[in-house]
Amino acid sequence: MPMLVLAPTAVMASSIHMAAVDPPREAENSRPARSGLQARVSPPDSGPEWVGDPSVRADVFGISDRGRVRSTNQDHLLVAELRRAMVVTHGSVAGRVGRRIEAPQARLLAVADGMGGYEGGEVASTVAIESLAAFVLEIVPWFVASSAALRGHLEHTLEVGVRGSDEAVFRTAIELDLDERMGTTLTAAYITWPDVYIVHVGDSRAYLLRDRQLLRLTRDHTVAEELLAAHALDAEQAARSQLRHVLVNTVGGQRDKEMTVDVAVVELREGDTLVLCTDGVVAHVREEELPDLVVDAHSAEAAARNVLDIVEARGAIDNVTVVVARF
Repeated sequence: MPMLVLAPTAVMASSIHMAAVDPPREAENSRPARSGLQARVSPPDSGPEWVGDPSVRADVFGISDRGRVRSTNQDHLLVAELRRAMVVTHGSVAGRVGRRIEAPQARLLAVADGMGGYEGGEVASTVAIESLAAFVLEIVPWFVASSAALRGHLEHTLEVGVRGSDEAVFRTAIELDLDERMGTTLTAAYITWPDVYIVHVGDSRAYLLRDRQLLRLTRDHTVAEELLAAHALDAEQAARSQLRHVLVNTVGGQRDKEMTVDVAVVELREGDTLVLCTDGVVAHVREEELPDLVVDAHSAEAAARNVLDIVEARGAIDNVTVVVARF
């Protein structure tokens, strides 16, 4: 969990089943009971007639846990589908009346990690995700042709959505009389097949796994990463430095410095896997370990739980959130 900010002084059908993980009874003096949130996208049921792209068959699962040390969980996640639907209410074609036809248009995945150094981190991560989801539903175009101009328009539109989340976090802090420095990371994937648009602020991460090769799609907005880019630290030093926890860019938290939104676009292929995670995963799992944990699992849920289990086994010093999407 980032500890401080360094700055100068239609229908949105969310096919998500969420359930709190009941804390088990623990022996006295044992670690704090685990609690978390899980989200699964259900496959299309037998009711509607489904049409659309290959991403309909995607297997998606997200899980969040407070870990072994933290008393609360300031991480949040979102797994959602955007769909359009048609219900035939009248007609002369036999067998058509009453039929419902649904076509998924896009998916939205997101993780956010509220800053633990200030009051309201959990509120900030909640508001950031909710604001982005509402923006995507109301503003983002659902029909995107494969052209450079329209892709550029969608990239800009999603960036505007993240900036709206920034304003929403700041506004909420004022309305609830919380610390105006409260903030959060936000990493989201907007998928309109075959493209995935990654929007990113902070030090949560997005990865693409293809043919067992791992590609990081985001950069950490931390002091350590800036020093690495400036060749003041090497990769090993940056990975060990305490400056890897010091954020220079967040959603909310810095009214006197303009937020930077990184946007990347990648064309997906069938067989690809996306992984979104907070830094509670990065603290315990090396990048070279992720392919075996994720690719060899029989499902997205199994992959996500593999990641959570290894983090727990290694101490889980922070909140832990991971979303896996297999196409």
